[in-house]
Formats: sequence, C-alpha cells, structure tokens
Amino acid sequence: MRGAETRQGIELIENMMSVVTYSPFEQFEVHRIIPLQFGVLDLSITNSTVYMLYAVLIYQVLYKINIAEGKLVPGR
Repeated sequence: MRGAETRQGIELIENMMSVVTYSPFEQFEVHRIIPLQFGVLDLSITNSTVYMLYAVLIYQVLYKINIAEGKLVPGR
C-alpha cells in the first residue's frame, strides 16, 4: 500500500513539473511584436528592438538634460 501511494505522489509531482517547467533562458527569447516582411528581408519589430530603443531614449534624455544645464563639464 505504501509503495502505491509513493508512486502516485511521484507521478503527481512529475505531472505538475511538466506543466510548470520554467527555463531561465525564456527571458532571452526574441518575440515578434510587429511582423514586417519584405520578400526575404525580415524587418520585424521585436522585444529586443523595443528595449534597445528604450535604452537610447533614456540615454538621449539624460544627455540633453546634462548638456542643457551645463553640468557635463565640472567647474562651470
């Protein structure tokens, strides 16, 4: 009896793990947000593109703020 209960418990855990399996590499998957295809040329907007544009935007805003205030060069 104990062996059957143990086997059922193991099967339950295996079934749960197969449904909820998570890989840390999933965060690096590239997903198409806006698919753009011109013949063989793929110019799709992906999650990677969005993050790069966000980083450039933040950089530009911080750069413009520092230049406008004159705080980029110390002692001014």
